[in-house]
Amino acid sequence: MKFIIKFLIFILFISPSFAEDTFPENNPNHTIQICKDASTKRGVLDEKKFGWCIDDKNKGYELAEVIYNEFKSEPYFNEVITYVLSETTKRGNIDYQHFYYELEKQKEAILDLKYLIKEKKVNESQVNKCSKEEFPNIWAIVYCLEG
Repeated sequence: MKFIIKFLIFILFISPSFAEDTFPENNPNHTIQICKDASTKRGVLDEKKFGWCIDDKNKGYELAEVIYNEFKSEPYFNEVITYVLSETTKRGNIDYQHFYYELEKQKEAILDLKYLIKEKKVNESQVNKCSKEEFPNIWAIVYCLEG
């Protein structure tokens, strides 16, 4: 337990924006632009594909919001969101389905990391080394620890 507390303190130390809320608002203009680009071929918009794309991106946002509400109290989660946003934003538009996919991957990595620490499958120096190299990509920290 002391190890988990030390790890969380370490994360807080390198996580200055803990109090910030970094979860994005659902901007329909992002979805429309991404779906227009994906559904247009030789200047012709495929309406069916466009509608499916819009639904897919909106569902992604809803699912990402569920993850956010479940994990927003984690002391380093805003940094994770900022990292995921940087990976899923292209030309200023957030791909909400991709955002959800990457956030889900990070969520599972957080759970894996907690398990590894709780079960003492990793030691403090291993976690510190991988965290310094990979934070805020929690998935990469877990990969580092397991590799």
